[in-house]
Amino acid sequence: MKFPRMEDVDYFTNRPLENENGERTGKIIMFRLKGETKFQYKMICPFCGKEQEGSIEFKRRPYRVPCRHCNKKILIERLKK
Repeated sequence: MKFPRMEDVDYFTNRPLENENGERTGKIIMFRLKGETKFQYKMICPFCGKEQEGSIEFKRRPYRVPCRHCNKKILIERLKK
């Protein structure tokens, strides 16, 4: 995955992901370029530990990225201000 320049991005996050026990065992980097509707992401699933990348379009918040390996939907929580 090639990462964009920050001035070309509408949304960007790089954060840990928690499993069902609250342990930070996963990670996601996700961004959307200005003028586009699809998000690009690279993720380590907090449930199965498998790495994947792809693109996804969300209809509304909260954002949930499905794992192609274990079929869990990983919630990308809104950051607190």
